[in-house]
Amino acid sequence: MSRKTFPKITSADDKLAPEQFDSLNRQFYEGFHQELIIRRLGFLCILHEQPELIEKLLEDGVSWGLLKGKVVPDEKSIETMKRNAELELVALRQHAAEVLFRIFWVHAQKERCPWLALARIRNPGDLKNFANNYLAGHLWSSQEERTKFHARAVWGTAALDHSGNIQDELKLSAPVVADWIAVAADLVLDAPLYNAYKHGLAIVSSKPFSISYGGTGPKEPRLMMEASAGFSYIKRKLDDANQRYRWSLATESVDYQAAVAETAIFGKLLETILDTGAQERGVKELQPVEILNAKLTPEYIRNPEAKSGIYLQRYEPELLYYK
Repeated sequence: MSRKTFPKITSADDKLAPEQFDSLNRQFYEGFHQELIIRRLGFLCILHEQPELIEKLLEDGVSWGLLKGKVVPDEKSIETMKRNAELELVALRQHAAEVLFRIFWVHAQKERCPWLALARIRNPGDLKNFANNYLAGHLWSSQEERTKFHARAVWGTAALDHSGNIQDELKLSAPVVADWIAVAADLVLDAPLYNAYKHGLAIVSSKPFSISYGGTGPKEPRLMMEASAGFSYIKRKLDDANQRYRWSLATESVDYQAAVAETAIFGKLLETILDTGAQERGVKELQPVEILNAKLTPEYIRNPEAKSGIYLQRYEPELLYYK
């Protein structure tokens, strides 16, 4: 039986005319609404902190063009809006992280046409491969080179002086920026709550909880692990030992204040990279760069307040099975 063969598909880059890159760059940098992350974050803050305001607007009536409607509130409306804001915050943080890493990646690679380079990252697996390659440190040979690599990608060639050293005003911020890009890469690789929400799986609210384990006597104190409120969903896990899948009930706690701060930092770094890219490609005039406060490290933002000093983010007990 002969094997069926398929015709080879020519790459979209074959004979692509580079003289159109300048026009594409101008359309991209002038049309990309880089501040959308921060604006969306602001809307969610209003929804969470001032739900009564939103409830009144919905009750009075809202419209989109010719479509008009009202939402009659009930006793759970306020709580529902707050939880909705929290879930949308989780989604926005993930979206901001993925967009930031994509934008960072194509600018770090010094792509002549970043818009086209972004379009080439079509499969989720491609982005994950880039993130794995990045986190493995394959793009630099030392910690110093890592810092320079990020400085160039975020602030452009002007980030380094004539001797190839980082400009003095950027020295404190550059390592922190590198750490935040690494946080974004980590989120690209691990986001089960976001994926469950994105794919329409049932996400339910979870309350704060704690788990204790350890010692049975006075000389062996029990260890307490505490988790904040979050969301629960059912996920499938691979049981390698028994070569089968099992269902587990995953409860993922979320530090919402930290999530707000992280999203804001992702948004501002995104704006900085895009501004730099536009300036270096002649789309915008040169202007002072925005420098991230060096005190805003991931450790500072994510400082947990768990009594034990241990922060539990995800708890995944298996569902019960018959023997």
